[in-house]
This record gives sequence, structure tokens and C-alpha cells, in this order.
Amino acid sequence: QAVRVRSEPRLKLAHGSRIVLAGGRVLHLTIVHEAPLKWRPQMRLMAGPAAALATIRKHRKKKVPAHLIKIGRMIQAGWAEAAKDCGLKIEVTGIPPLAGFRFLDNEALALSTLFVQEMLKRGFLAKTQFYVCFAHRDEHIRRYLKAVREVFAILKNATEKGDAKKRVRGPLQHAGFQRLV
Repeated sequence: QAVRVRSEPRLKLAHGSRIVLAGGRVLHLTIVHEAPLKWRPQMRLMAGPAAALATIRKHRKKKVPAHLIKIGRMIQAGWAEAAKDCGLKIEVTGIPPLAGFRFLDNEALALSTLFVQEMLKRGFLAKTQFYVCFAHRDEHIRRYLKAVREVFAILKNATEKGDAKKRVRGPLQHAGFQRLV
């Protein structure tokens, strides 16, 4: 029989679990059972708060936010530099860990589709957005940006010749969310 905590603020979770918070710190975690402690299917749900706290601790220890921002800034700067060097007009958008770009051209959909197609040829499943994760390292980004430079040169050539749509093998990507039927 567990003791119920009377401190505030409290957060009641599933199956009677409580977490007591004070100033952003967990002071006490109790799990309340009506029956004697034995394995029940619900017990796997009780691991959630402990797993969440362990994840937060590791996130802070490894300095994940700083890494995501650093990699995201590398991507954004790489896109801007590659586009400038090729004479391709793009707008870089988003926050560093959730970066994106768009083509400033009348054939933007064709260019975006061609970008995906050409990046696939170079071994990258890429779109005009990039969602950074902790596994991304500098060497991954260097290889990715090398491929981006090659593809941006192809795209610039396609805009100069006006044949971006003809170079796309398959249908153009869809613009935003819309009914496909």
C-alpha cells in the first residue's frame, strides 16, 4: 500500500501514478495500487514517466539542442552558398533544426521535383526540407552539401534552358495539401 502525496502541484497519470513537481524538478514519484504488487499489463505504462525523465537527462547531458542548431545552420548556410555560387534563386526558411528552402522561380514545382530526383541519383532521399536529428554529423552534412551543389548546378542549367519539366521523370510533386482524387 503506497502513500499518496499531498503536495502541489501534482500531475496525475494513468493507473494512479503521481508525479510531484516543484520548480521544474520532480520531487517524488509514487505509484498507487489497489491490489498487492504483482505483474500486470498496466505496469508497462508506469515506466513512461521514468523513461521520460531519463530521456530529458540524456538530452541535456549530450547537449542535443546545441547540436541540432549547429547542424541546421550548416545546412541553411550550405544551401544559401550553393545557390549563390550557381546563380540559383532560393529562399531559406525555418528554424535551424527544421530548415527548408523554396525556389524563387516560375517553375518551382518542377525544380523541387527535379531536386528530389537528382538527389536520389546521388544516394540521398531528400526534399526541400531538412529535419536534423542527433545522429547527423559534420561528415554527413559535407557529403549532402556536395550533392546539393551538383544538383543546384543542374537546376540552374534547367532554368536557363527552360526545360526543367522535361527533365523530370514522372509526375511533378503536388503543391501543398490538396485532394488528389
